[in-house]
Amino acid sequence: MRYVLICNAGSSTLKFGLYARLSGEKVGAGEFDRIGSPQAILVYDLFGMHSEETYRQLRNHRLAIRVLLDVLTASDVAQHQISAIGHRVVYGGVHERAVRVTPAVEQAIWQARDRAPLHNPPVLACMRELKRRFPRTPQFACFDTSFFVALPEVAQTYAIDQRLARRYGIRRVGFHGLSHAAAARAASQRLHQPLAALNLVTVHLGSGCSIAAIRQGQPLDTSMGFSPLEGLVMGTRAGDIDPGALIYLLKAGMSVAELEELLDRRSGILGLSGMSADMRQIMTAAGYRVPGFPAPRRFTRQQREGARRAIGVFVYRLQKYLGAYAAVLGRVQAIVFTGAIGEHNPDLRRLVMSGLSLPGHPRVIVIAADEEGTIFREVKRLLKR
Repeated sequence: MRYVLICNAGSSTLKFGLYARLSGEKVGAGEFDRIGSPQAILVYDLFGMHSEETYRQLRNHRLAIRVLLDVLTASDVAQHQISAIGHRVVYGGVHERAVRVTPAVEQAIWQARDRAPLHNPPVLACMRELKRRFPRTPQFACFDTSFFVALPEVAQTYAIDQRLARRYGIRRVGFHGLSHAAAARAASQRLHQPLAALNLVTVHLGSGCSIAAIRQGQPLDTSMGFSPLEGLVMGTRAGDIDPGALIYLLKAGMSVAELEELLDRRSGILGLSGMSADMRQIMTAAGYRVPGFPAPRRFTRQQREGARRAIGVFVYRLQKYLGAYAAVLGRVQAIVFTGAIGEHNPDLRRLVMSGLSLPGHPRVIVIAADEEGTIFREVKRLLKR
């Protein structure tokens, strides 16, 4: 049996999928969480066997890859059986379509790290560790921006001097495209209608959050733009903010590095709540029940108020985007929630949808995120060339 290994590296996570190359059957999947923390967790299913393990010294993604390969070996997957490897890459610079990884592609991903500082370095670490262990096995990079290459010009363009925009490549490219594409395809199957006949709003809610308007299978707009910072409130990212406020902070003495740290790592749910970037903990502190997540401790009044503030801003921002995208789409057949928060938090979905009056009375559909499946299909397509 020959397999294709799919890796999806986040800032502190590593998801993986193992697929039979010929049949396309998914024979294994799992996720490392809290990489770099004192208690990293690996949860996985391989060939029908479930396991959950904790690691105290999983300092980085290279070590996570080594653990993953040990797990595969223990499950009787020999090194020579891995015939191809695919990766999710948030931003590839000049590369917009899926490509085989070469030194030039690695260099482009590294050079583009300023546009995706939380994600590009970890995926490069995974690529290089796998190259060391599998020097002859082809690796492929699949980009989050690919789905949004066809965005209409009006949705791509910022209202700045266009000579400057062209010189520096300042335009909206969109992110989470692999997830939005998978969610739209799954919604089409759920509704028993061809994707080309549907208008959908897909909502990816996880540590990073984004929303996309999809008209007849093609992207019309999306909330993330030049970088993954734009749009919705996220775990630690601010989302939309007046550029004037950023100029003000720079003039007040904040350095560029400090501003980047603020917007990437100290804003969003964490900044609003003053407590946590984990929406499960925030919902629990605000008095909601989150399936599978027991209240870890008692919360102070200040923490409860911060949690309610974070939820209020998060929900309101999402409702504004939902209303805007429904308006430009016209009739909408479905609102599709995906991602860890979107899938597993029914109270949050109810908060988002309550009080909204959207054209077409769309169905609300919940889809399990399947970026790995989309990457696998891209890898198989490239292998056939």
